[in-house]
Amino acid sequence: MAIDKGEMPLTREQIMGGLLPEFGSTQFVLGTGIRLLRESDSFARDKDAVFATLAIGVEKVVKLALGIMAIDQGRPWPSKAIWGHDSARMDLQLRDALRERIASGEFSPFVAALLCTVDNDPIWAAVVNALEIYATEGRFYNLDVIGGRTQKRGNPDEAWNAAEQAALAADPSLRQMMTALDDGFEQALSKAIADSIHRWLAMITLLGMNGVLGDEWGKMFGADLLPEGATRVPLDPSC
Repeated sequence: MAIDKGEMPLTREQIMGGLLPEFGSTQFVLGTGIRLLRESDSFARDKDAVFATLAIGVEKVVKLALGIMAIDQGRPWPSKAIWGHDSARMDLQLRDALRERIASGEFSPFVAALLCTVDNDPIWAAVVNALEIYATEGRFYNLDVIGGRTQKRGNPDEAWNAAEQAALAADPSLRQMMTALDDGFEQALSKAIADSIHRWLAMITLLGMNGVLGDEWGKMFGADLLPEGATRVPLDPSC
């Protein structure tokens, strides 16, 4: 894609030195987090690496998507002062904006069904909440315990447990594995949560490729970050 055609909302330096490298960085760090989680047979052992890569990756995706939608509407790239690390809040903001664009544009029913599927996913809601807790202060939870400081939002491990409970509630086969003390239960549980995160990323990138984030950078963002198997993610039948 040519970057010197017409009036650009970003400078060449912002594009070449920031936006394009960020696409690659985001794809790698979130992909690493999903892979680590999918392959994990002990979250207690792997949680620091999983939390760190997922929290950074999800935050990067949301900020990129919101920023791209802003410049597509002729607004400046959001300032650092308004970002924060509130991934759950920003994710809701992003999905609200995507919903408005879908409602006001001519898009295929498929993109609306993708967004509806994520909106209805209790696993994702619990995951992004846990990642926000980790990113805002929970990454230092153990250090604060040593220092005698109580974190306002509690232990991110407890928030992650809500995601595990949501995955169990959604899948009878997982409950059967747990009851049977199946050796593969922990990895299957982690895989179910990884599938939810993958579905969320697939939704955002496919909506990007379909122009919901914008006709230029949104489509490029979607194509660059599109995860493998994105078009095969299961959709909520009620959507």
